[in-house]
Amino acid sequence: MRRIISRLLQLLVAGEEDGHIRERKTVTVSLSLGLAIALWVLVTLNQSYEYNLYFPIKIVQVPDSLEVTGLETETLNLTTEGLGVDLFMAYLRSRNDTLELPFRPQYEQDDPIPSSSYYNDIQKSFRSPNIKLSRITPDQIFVDFDIKIFKKVPLKLTTEIGLKRAYQLEAPPRKLTDSVKLYGAASRLNDIDEWRTLDAITAPLDRPQTISLDVDTASDIEVIPAQAIIFVL
Repeated sequence: MRRIISRLLQLLVAGEEDGHIRERKTVTVSLSLGLAIALWVLVTLNQSYEYNLYFPIKIVQVPDSLEVTGLETETLNLTTEGLGVDLFMAYLRSRNDTLELPFRPQYEQDDPIPSSSYYNDIQKSFRSPNIKLSRITPDQIFVDFDIKIFKKVPLKLTTEIGLKRAYQLEAPPRKLTDSVKLYGAASRLNDIDEWRTLDAITAPLDRPQTISLDVDTASDIEVIPAQAIIFVL
């Protein structure tokens, strides 16, 4: 019996030693594989490549008297050369950033802007001297812009006047602000003949009073004033 127990203990000890050996081998193989991958990535990122970056563009520094109304060229294909690590960082930027290009006032409305005129601006945007811009596609950028003008139009009351129970208006609300001044691109304002207050309802009224109503807004038009004065009887 003692011999049997002793043999079993010997087998268990041997099994534990084999398990430790297998575990050490597994750790060694994993570390070697991880080191090999890290070295491969390090070598790869420090080699030179040619790579195409795609950036959406936006025209900035537009004079106050003008407004960009359209951009036919929305994305630039930038052929670049540089180290893998720098190109990889530029690629990550291209997925989230917009390339801001300054307005070129020397070109007329229907004249395309040569992409080459933005070479220095784009080169600086890479934020790395190790990236060289070699080609810009397309070679022309088409920007639609228009002169901005003021236009005065009548104001339409579209806000509903809320009334408390048992209170009635003696007469329709009287607009003390009967018009607004719009400021925007001429081509946009040419089609506008009137403006309006917001489509909303006021707090319930129970007596004659003067109230202010918010005027409707637009992202590409400045509206003056922002509120209209209404007298409610």
